[in-house]
Amino acid sequence: MNQPKECVRFSDENLNTVFSQYDPVISGFTANVDTISNDIRALERYLESSAFRVAVAYCFADNVQHFGPELWVRTYETIEWTNAQGDEEGKGGRWRVMYRLSQDGHVSACDGPRFLPLIETRVEVRIRAAGHLAAFLKQVGAKAEEAAAKAGEADEPSPF
Repeated sequence: MNQPKECVRFSDENLNTVFSQYDPVISGFTANVDTISNDIRALERYLESSAFRVAVAYCFADNVQHFGPELWVRTYETIEWTNAQGDEEGKGGRWRVMYRLSQDGHVSACDGPRFLPLIETRVEVRIRAAGHLAAFLKQVGAKAEEAAAKAGEADEPSPF
């Protein structure tokens, strides 16, 4: 059961005014993050329960930073449905909804993990990725349709 929120009062009236303006947003932050995390978990459970085991990557951020005429770095952020722990052939591991941070260029500006389950990423990464989950699922669906069509073609007798 939720406890009633303790009344917050500051001696500075300007601080009280700003607090009143932003308290609903800040107080609701945890609920928003929980909702995003629940969506990520539900999507992963759904894909995991399916038989669909074809790798899919959806790029949701592609940024270039210039540090000088010859110094630059390009950063990509992707949401992926992939075998997170198996071998290169996709055997022997758990399929997960993953987050990947990739870079190329003439400098390395990456800090933090580069490949891990999306649900285990920092809050700011999950928030950025959340707005792209529908597009990611659409891409997974398109890949599934493509795989199904190829499987159907293999079942048809050759006209030759």
